[in-house]
Amino acid sequence: MDDQIKKMISTYHAGSVILFNQNMKTPQQVAMLINSLQDLRQKNDKELVC
Repeated sequence: MDDQIKKMISTYHAGSVILFNQNMKTPQQVAMLINSLQDLRQKNDKELVC
């Protein structure tokens, strides 16, 4: 997760993220990314839809 995504979630309260297949290498990578996004979103008291 890069700083731009963190800012969008923290500052602008983005509620959705689109994942593209070409950016993912393993199911574990996808799970880790989604968990990280949800953790960040939870800190901002909003639900994230992936």
